[in-house]
Amino acid sequence: KSEVVESLRATLSSVGLKPAIIDVDYFALQNIFEYSYPELRDSTIALVDLGARYSIVNIVSQGKSLFVGDMGTGTETIADTLEELHEIKISREDNWLEDRQQMAPIDSSLRSEAVKLAREFNRQLSFFWSAAGAEQRIEKIVLSGEAAVLPGFVEALEEMTEISCESIEPFRKIDVHSSLKREELERIGPQLSIACGLSLRELGDRVMPGSL
Repeated sequence: KSEVVESLRATLSSVGLKPAIIDVDYFALQNIFEYSYPELRDSTIALVDLGARYSIVNIVSQGKSLFVGDMGTGTETIADTLEELHEIKISREDNWLEDRQQMAPIDSSLRSEAVKLAREFNRQLSFFWSAAGAEQRIEKIVLSGEAAVLPGFVEALEEMTEISCESIEPFRKIDVHSSLKREELERIGPQLSIACGLSLRELGDRVMPGSL
């Protein structure tokens, strides 16, 4: 919507930046997926970014987007618990036993919530895909956002959908500076997928109809 674009332009202008490209999150996610997984280009893949308040879905095949949509399913209700679990995981390495004991009830709670979230997500995805009327079957679900790091979510969703599910690795084909830890990027990578997709854009990489 034009008002969304203008609000973004105004925000950037207020800090002295001039926007060159504004992209859509659905397609930014598709950008990084196609860049990172060229071997899956001919497959029918459901790209999913599970956010705090809502989730986005982009089902792609052979470089084309077959269906995009928003889902009213997010991690907002479990965000605080997820953050608490992460803080414990990165806490004192010299007292791992105590930290593991702290983590146990939190991890159990998160896994319970993950199952509920996977069940609702599966219901909405099935409805949307049926409404799209596409003939082909979804071959794989690639997850980004909070879903990819939520304990038990990937496994629960795979069991319910009977479709192979995995977390996206946006940095798998990107060279990173030696000062950055590869294991840390792998941990937070799924939450940076849309940003990585945006970073692949450059001026003149796509010509819009009527722009010449």
